[in-house]
Amino acid sequence: MEEYPRHPKGFTENQQAAVHAVVHLGATGSPDTASTGSASAAVHEVLRKLDGVLLNTPHKFVALTWAGEGAGRLVADAVRDWPASDGVEKGKALERGNGGESGIHVADHCDVMIVFGDRSRLKGPDPLANVIDYARRAGRPIFWISPGNSRMAEDDHQERLDEGLGYLDCYNSEQLGDLDERFKKESNRLRAHARQAQSANADSGPDFLTAVSDNLLRQFVRADALAVRYQSRHMWSGAAVYGLAAVAVAIAAIQPLVFPQFPQILWAEVASIISVICILVASSRCGWHRKWIDYRFLAERLRAAIFLRVGSAHCHPLEPLAQPYLAHRPNGWMVVAFSWLWGSLGETGCNEAGEDLPAVVQAGLKEFILDEWIERQRIWFEDESTKQRRQHRRMEYLGLGLFGLTFVAAGFHATGILDVLLSNVIHLPSILALLAIVLPAIGAALAGFRIHKEYARNADRYAEMVRALTPIEEKVRNAPDPGTLAEALREANDIMLRENQNWRIDFRFQNLRIPWGPSGV
Repeated sequence: MEEYPRHPKGFTENQQAAVHAVVHLGATGSPDTASTGSASAAVHEVLRKLDGVLLNTPHKFVALTWAGEGAGRLVADAVRDWPASDGVEKGKALERGNGGESGIHVADHCDVMIVFGDRSRLKGPDPLANVIDYARRAGRPIFWISPGNSRMAEDDHQERLDEGLGYLDCYNSEQLGDLDERFKKESNRLRAHARQAQSANADSGPDFLTAVSDNLLRQFVRADALAVRYQSRHMWSGAAVYGLAAVAVAIAAIQPLVFPQFPQILWAEVASIISVICILVASSRCGWHRKWIDYRFLAERLRAAIFLRVGSAHCHPLEPLAQPYLAHRPNGWMVVAFSWLWGSLGETGCNEAGEDLPAVVQAGLKEFILDEWIERQRIWFEDESTKQRRQHRRMEYLGLGLFGLTFVAAGFHATGILDVLLSNVIHLPSILALLAIVLPAIGAALAGFRIHKEYARNADRYAEMVRALTPIEEKVRNAPDPGTLAEALREANDIMLRENQNWRIDFRFQNLRIPWGPSGV
């Protein structure tokens, strides 16, 4: 489980543009009507716990209530009484459904479930037990409030809370000292390109970036920079782990065969193993792998949102992450972040109704979108496919060469052909034995690193994206009206979303593992 940096309240400059969260609280069970005050205090304890998880995130609580439903009403009253504090908006109750709605519906719509009941007594076909089982399988964090003493207790497997709200708060807590500089550079570049595209096709016209808020662009720049940071750390740590594993094997072979009189050399092997363990622990606790794929996924979705908005392909609330794919959960933190950012745009400068634009203005708009998004992405995929395939072949040939040298060394060692010729020069059997041990270790390390980098799979995936984006690029270039242009942009977004999801599924299960031991961990 990852540990997140926790900071006292009082937002830093980096957190002023933090992604906001709306935490929907669902309730089920039967609260003790004789001790409403203590039950309300227990709900406040839950809210205090959630405030602690969202230290860096402006948030508010919304109680989901069903008419005539006592548990929801009690939680709603407690939320209304919860004082607003730094980054926390005054809560409210949200009416949903009728009195006949079941606890399953509560679990479907909430982010956190509060259960009034004794979990030790929930057995068999109890309806409440079925609701709780459903909520657990749906990944909802659960808090229990005992009806007798109104004590609050957390459910087992509360890592769900960290995986949802905790990851969002972790994202908001990330520090980028040069964020303003990065944002200004990217904003100035985009706006300069937009003005160039407009002036080349019309004397005047609407600013292409009017419909895009500075906050959306800033969050894209931020997510992109963070993704690059953690990709670098994850890849560096992978190379170090495989390299140090080979070094440890080499030292274990060299010391007895070449330097038997210096057993102290074996401490270098110990140091290599300790270094590998430290790297693996740091990678796991700091979440470099998870942050890389999460932040890259969010960055690519924000990139697409910018150009969908510029091309007026979407003006209403956009939900490109809401489908329940393995790449993310429907209520996951990236869905919360994206939904809030998109919802903050409003409808300023948007033309989804497909109103006719002057031909020269539309030509400039298409040129801008192609240059900055679709064509640029297609060129990136094309270049990266070539680069990844070339690197895969280099690593493959190097590995084959090392195993070939191992075969030669093992052959000479087995036959003893060179022993007589070189017996007066070097102790050849020891050298050949050393090579037969060390060279395969190096080759295995290179093979592991090649798999770690996924050169072959990425090369194939990127080549497929080139083939998929090429006809869409032509559709955008030849779009005769805003409606056709918007349709082509939505098609491009669908393709890129599927690629992002497939990429994330491939990489999310490929975290670093210790490259030795019977279990592979």
